Amino acid sequence: MTNRSGDGLTYGRTGTSGKAVKFLFCPVGGSTLSTSLELLPHVIGIPVGCFADPDFPAPKVAAWCETKLEWVRFPDGLLLLRDQSQPIEPE
Repeated sequence: MTNRSGDGLTYGRTGTSGKAVKFLFCPVGGSTLSTSLELLPHVIGIPVGCFADPDFPAPKVAAWCETKLEWVRFPDGLLLLRDQSQPIEPE
C-alpha cells in the first residue's frame, strides 16, 4: 500500500481459535481493507482486490476450504487447507 486516506472502521469478532479477529473496512463503500488476528499478531492480511496490479501473483494457498460454498472451485495445484492450518488430504 502506498497511499491511504480517510478513516476506517473496525469490526471485531472471535475466531474459531478463540482469539480476536479484527477487520478494518471503509465506512463509505464497505470494502475490507485489512484483517488482523490476535493469533498472528505480526501479520496483517490485505485483500488482493485492494491492489490495482493486473500482474499480482496468483494464490498458492486457499484457507477455510472445508466450509466453502459448494459451487466454489479451486485451480489444480493450489494447497487447500481445512481451516487456516490443516491441509485437506487428497482423495
